[in-house]
Amino acid sequence: MGMKVTIRGKRMWDFIERLVSAAVPRVRDFRGIKESSVDESGNLNIGIKEHMIFPEIAPEYVKNIFSLQ
Repeated sequence: MGMKVTIRGKRMWDFIERLVSAAVPRVRDFRGIKESSVDESGNLNIGIKEHMIFPEIAPEYVKNIFSLQ
């Protein structure tokens, strides 16, 4: 299954803030986001190995772990 989501404005900044302050620090062996992950238009393209890094997801209710890009 594939999906593409575009978020702009306040929702975009809210998501980036949550991603950087809450989710990314929970990634094992995190070494930063490469500068090459951002293209000329300002689009960010990263891969996440486990969706459970987001604090909104309760691990006790997760049946399958999946990745995000």
